[in-house]
Amino acid sequence: MKPVPGQLFLGINGIHIRSGIIYFTNTFQGLFARIRTHLSGSKTGTAKGLYEIISYDGLGDDFDFDDEGNADNTQNPGDVLL
Repeated sequence: MKPVPGQLFLGINGIHIRSGIIYFTNTFQGLFARIRTHLSGSKTGTAKGLYEIISYDGLGDDFDFDDEGNADNTQNPGDVLL
């Protein structure tokens, strides 16, 4: 989640929560990932295990989900949809 040394000071720069799962991008690490969270009780909002890399192949900037749950990941440099 941290910035990459020697790059712009950006770590996570796109984040959305869907069904208790936090999804995020990190442009300079080139990853789109998610982490499950506790939905109730004293641990609400805390991580439920380790994060999972969904893709590791682009300069994803931000993203959104369609009605079927597919992520559309955008790339600012070059105006690209991943």
